[in-house]
Amino acid sequence: MALQTKTLLRRRTIPLAAAIGVSIIYLTYLWQFGDTAHWGMSVIFGAAIFTLLEDKPAIAARPSPAAVGLGAVILVALVALSLPWSTNEIYVRMMPLVGGVGVALLAAGFGGLTIYRQELVLLFFLSVPRVIFSLVQDISPITARFSAVLLWYIGYDPEVEGVFLTLQERTVRVWEGCSGAESICYMIGIAVVCLTLYPMAGRLLQSLSVAIAAVLGFLVNAMRVALMAILVMRGNMDGFIFWHEGTGSLVFGGASVALFGLLYWLALKPLSPQSSQG
Repeated sequence: MALQTKTLLRRRTIPLAAAIGVSIIYLTYLWQFGDTAHWGMSVIFGAAIFTLLEDKPAIAARPSPAAVGLGAVILVALVALSLPWSTNEIYVRMMPLVGGVGVALLAAGFGGLTIYRQELVLLFFLSVPRVIFSLVQDISPITARFSAVLLWYIGYDPEVEGVFLTLQERTVRVWEGCSGAESICYMIGIAVVCLTLYPMAGRLLQSLSVAIAAVLGFLVNAMRVALMAILVMRGNMDGFIFWHEGTGSLVFGGASVALFGLLYWLALKPLSPQSSQG
């Protein structure tokens, strides 16, 4: 009995140590990039995954040597390649998902891909959507035009040419990093976290939640772009830097998350058991 307990403890400790090691390497590279927003989102997703793991029963079945070996190879390769590829943003962003697959195989064999399906789904939405956006589509021209519409509604007369937004002969360029793709991906991820931890019944409500999150991410970022255009027009470069790359850039992201959280809570409240009593 003592031997079985010791073996089970070792089988739990090794995957946990591997997960912690990959997480530390991943977060360190994000910190070196100065990617504070993604670092913060990774912590949020990590907390959600930890909550899910607390509810998981102990895995007693012995994983097959082939699955454990494959998981170990994935993790060793991920760590070994991380140093030469540490400056590659796509590689670093994919580390959580690849590492999660390796840890799941190490912990529970091929069945771990099913047992830890929810956790792997969260890692997918943390890693993959932004990578797809960066490889497939630059929505900067769309963001520039929508920001121009917002400026027109509040009384300005903007001009738009591609990714260039001009106010009173002062021009800002909407780079790919400011297009809102990042915000959209983050908000979709937040929606998936909410749906995983506090699920809504029905595909329609679930799909609507994800769509609303994506729209909020785009809309709030477009407001930020419009604000920066106004600051450039007025020659307020300190304000521009604050809202572009300083603490102010995180304020809009926090506002998106808070607004979606409020809307999700209001939508979820009527569906709770207490609301149906009486």
